[in-house]
Amino acid sequence: MKRKKRDDLGGRLINMLRSKYFYYGLVLLLVSIILNTLASWFLLNGYSDKLVVVYDLILDNILYLDVAYLYDIFIIPCFILLAVYILHRKAEYRVGYFLFLFGLFLIIRAFFILTNPIANPLETYDKQIFKSTMFAIGAFPSGHVGLCFLCLLFARGIYRNIITISFIAMVIALFVARGHYTMDIFASIIFAYAVYYFGKIYLEKKFTGKIAKGSL
Repeated sequence: MKRKKRDDLGGRLINMLRSKYFYYGLVLLLVSIILNTLASWFLLNGYSDKLVVVYDLILDNILYLDVAYLYDIFIIPCFILLAVYILHRKAEYRVGYFLFLFGLFLIIRAFFILTNPIANPLETYDKQIFKSTMFAIGAFPSGHVGLCFLCLLFARGIYRNIITISFIAMVIALFVARGHYTMDIFASIIFAYAVYYFGKIYLEKKFTGKIAKGSL
């Protein structure tokens, strides 16, 4: 007699933890975090006195507000809402896929902050909530924007709409607090979408067994 497949939350989480693709995603994400930390540490110790602030036409002509903590706050709902979306839509089988794409984006970020060693527009590190070496040094591209935009792309329906509001608020906070240059913000959106589209073509079916309905 076949064992009935469990569809409750506990059963779905167990199935997620039994999937090798969950661990593929988790391992890549951890590796990408280590690479970002090492890249930031390298710039902090080898180039901190050589990093230059570049001109930005938009930042140079808009209001400045000392609210660096806000873009750390606005990124939190993006991840919380994605988690709620996963639980609500019973999409735990997609977690490994999501983690893998987060990791891919952060690997791209690690590469570019090394190849483009420029200083952030302002020294706002001490005013941020999440003070980690991973985001201490390295402006291009923005980790905040890229990760939050991926959350937006992953979610659907009302969850995507609310994440979009949080995403826009975070981008505004980054602009007025001089957290990133304009090119960091828009390049992150492009890179994140490229990673998402790459995943949709080459990885989604392998990781999840199917293509999500209503996806871009």
